[in-house]
Amino acid sequence: MHLHLKPITTSIFIGSLLFFNSCSTTKTIELKDLNFEIPKYWSTEISHDREIDSTWLDTFNDEYLERFVQNYKKNNLDLKSLIYNKNIAYQSSIINGAGLLPSVNSSISVDTSLQNFSSFGLDASSLGDQFSNFTINPNSSTSRLGIGLQWEIDIWGRLLNAKKAAKKDFRATEYDLSFLALSSLIRSIQAYFKAVEAYGQFIIAKESYESFQEIRNLVKDRYKKGLKSSLDYRLAETSVSTSKVKLENKNLELGNMKRFLETLIGQ
Repeated sequence: MHLHLKPITTSIFIGSLLFFNSCSTTKTIELKDLNFEIPKYWSTEISHDREIDSTWLDTFNDEYLERFVQNYKKNNLDLKSLIYNKNIAYQSSIINGAGLLPSVNSSISVDTSLQNFSSFGLDASSLGDQFSNFTINPNSSTSRLGIGLQWEIDIWGRLLNAKKAAKKDFRATEYDLSFLALSSLIRSIQAYFKAVEAYGQFIIAKESYESFQEIRNLVKDRYKKGLKSSLDYRLAETSVSTSKVKLENKNLELGNMKRFLETLIGQ
């Protein structure tokens, strides 16, 4: 009777151990455990130049992140589109504010005409031998060059105000596009850290899978020797299968994040 109850008692003990282990709460990580100083204030100036300011990336001390940001700024199509739109807005502001200055127009034209005297019945051979060497040139060319100057005197300040308005419109567009460019860069960095997190989760899942395999092999050996019941062995196999599914899911998430990052940097 005692030998018959021992495997059941062992199975209940292992099942309870797995249950309490799965329900246990994770350890709270304190900021001091990370050995990382977080500044009290996060701020950065929005750059209005072609090059986006990214000196704040030095805070992370991550060379892979800096390389990723360089590739992003170099190859990302959305970021290039924002920079080109900023240049378009600048050139448009120059055109819209150019009415205050005098305008100069120039034109050059060359006209060439060809006449056919045969339609009038005139032929040099019909004029006699004395006019046989006479040549008639039916071609004529005319060249024209024109220069015009126009300057509207801005008495009421309409053109000056239009120029100021065009400049203010450009500044507003420049701020909007600069903010969008910086926001796009920040979202790409967030995606980078999500990929780093996905890689860490994949490593943890892989190590857990290997650990469950080792436990399964130990239980299997003891089961063959009659020291473990079939329930213990099936529980170990279930743990291995569950950890394998989790590993495949983490690997799939990591692959998706990698492809997303490659899309961001134009690869």
